[in-house]
Amino acid sequence: MTESEYRQIDKDIDRTHREQARHGILSFTTYTKSDYQVSWHHRVLAKKLNAWLRGDIKFLMVFMPPRHGKSELVSRRLPAFLHGLYPDAEIMAASYLDSLAGDMTIDVQNIIDSKEYQEVFPDTKIFSPRTPYTTGTRNSSEHHIVGRRGKYRGQGVGGSFTGKGANFIIVDDPIKGREIADSVAFRERLWNFYNNDLFSRLETNLETGRQGQILIT
Repeated sequence: MTESEYRQIDKDIDRTHREQARHGILSFTTYTKSDYQVSWHHRVLAKKLNAWLRGDIKFLMVFMPPRHGKSELVSRRLPAFLHGLYPDAEIMAASYLDSLAGDMTIDVQNIIDSKEYQEVFPDTKIFSPRTPYTTGTRNSSEHHIVGRRGKYRGQGVGGSFTGKGANFIIVDDPIKGREIADSVAFRERLWNFYNNDLFSRLETNLETGRQGQILIT
């Protein structure tokens, strides 16, 4: 084979991978993060996440040990993927600390800014960090999709989402550790936060006609 034929094969492979990245969370992840190492448990998780994305599962809970790649899929790649599929959707994300939620928000923003993401979803863009607030929003807790209704908001557990709604709610590690988990008072506060500040914010997704969905990891 000639060098040009080899280059064409590489282009065809990349085109196929890019097309698959528009239809499945694991293909999307490997396309936008080329060093992501896929194991069997990632495939099991991705199968459930795809079912959740399709609306086959409305409320999904994921239980996996630490350092098994769940946050990369659930809290970083999934929100960016959702923005590509449903640019008018509103997403709320919560973690046990504001700082952790802020880190995840920035990671999602960096993914959307990446060349690979723009190759997959060229019509989904967020405002630059230097955009005037009156034009659009982008900071460590929130960003808006340019020209669409889509928004992302990230806060720590116990933070206020007052006056805001969501089509998709993602909760990752709402409890910091065993000592806090053993506290009856904390568990009561967490339950109240879930019911009053999260669950009550669910709204119908106008793009799909489906009721709001929740994912807890």
